[in-house]
Amino acid sequence: MMLSSIARSTARAAFRAQTGSHSVRTLSVLATKDAVGLSSSVVRRVAASPAIVHHRFLSSDLSDILKREFDEEESQGNAVMPEDLAELKAQVDKEWNIVNSELDGSSATLKMFRRTGAAKIAITVHCQDTIAAESEEGEEYFNEDEEEPPVSVRFTVTVQRAGRTMVLTCLSEDAAATVERVAIVSGDADSTTKGIDESLYQGPEFTELAEDLQEAFTSFLQTDCGVDTDVASFIAMYADYQEQAEYTNFLKQAQTFL
Repeated sequence: MMLSSIARSTARAAFRAQTGSHSVRTLSVLATKDAVGLSSSVVRRVAASPAIVHHRFLSSDLSDILKREFDEEESQGNAVMPEDLAELKAQVDKEWNIVNSELDGSSATLKMFRRTGAAKIAITVHCQDTIAAESEEGEEYFNEDEEEPPVSVRFTVTVQRAGRTMVLTCLSEDAAATVERVAIVSGDADSTTKGIDESLYQGPEFTELAEDLQEAFTSFLQTDCGVDTDVASFIAMYADYQEQAEYTNFLKQAQTFL
């Protein structure tokens, strides 16, 4: 009995020495007060913090003009594929797999694929890669009697075969496909999606080649690759439609941004 009493007294003394002689109940009350005080302090700080206000921009003129332009494009049906283009697309689609890259966020780019023998052929067109026609004096051509000045559309054709790829930079002009530059690189066509590596040979100056060699490359493009009159016309018409559709979408996105 004596030893147990002494042990309890010793334990109490040790506990008081560690806690500053406060009882367990006293410590619990103090801890509760501290917690309440901390919570009150946090509440006061939150209440004193400025509220986050979401507001729209004040550029009413810009918003009104954007709406006007969007309504005009919509009323003219510029975002809708014309019937003649839809018919031509159906015709070209018999020989080519036509893909608009809308799913990967790059709807301004049109891609077309086909196979001929052991070769895989691909066409890539960006709707804004256009060249305005020029007059003989070198100025941009414009005829007031026409609705729009004629433009040429630049596109790329890749011919992949046996681990190498021929890259042809081309133009669709007056319903005909012509060649601007030719290069051959190692690897598949995917390695040329962002252009030929600058460290590699970019190909000869096409206009400096023998005339019959230029004609032979053009014939290869039109006949062997299948970029005939229908395909050249489709590329030009689709690029124009696609640019109009992208512009209409831009106006819509700009309105919602504001």
